[in-house]
Amino acid sequence: MSHAPNSQIQKFFEEYQKSIEQGPQIAAAQYADPIMIATPKGAYTFKNEDFIKMLPGRKDFFDKTGLKSSHIVSLEEMSDDQFYCIIKAIWSFEFKKDGSEAKNIQVPTTYILRKEKDSFKIIFQLDHEDLIEKSKLTS
Repeated sequence: MSHAPNSQIQKFFEEYQKSIEQGPQIAAAQYADPIMIATPKGAYTFKNEDFIKMLPGRKDFFDKTGLKSSHIVSLEEMSDDQFYCIIKAIWSFEFKKDGSEAKNIQVPTTYILRKEKDSFKIIFQLDHEDLIEKSKLTS
């Protein structure tokens, strides 16, 4: 049975959301090493250092597509035990290119978090939709 996540998990995702804007090293610190990410195109495992190297190219791509902002609009806790929790997040992305109307898309992502001392690490991220392909539709 799912429910709203506790305040610790909410705080983790608030910090995670801010870290994305602060740069690759800070964002990557929210992830375990290694990290597994699954998308509609397949599943991939990255060492943290390789993940950090990939992030600037991803940011450049989204800058070119007109991404102006992203934020989490909802969090739902799907499962919780002594070591792990499963969280489904809905992200909202706003795209706007010069002279065009802003377009918003929402994308669900499921995370498995490992509980660490006073926080969490993302060990698995499931992107239910292909954000890169969806972003191309906004142009």
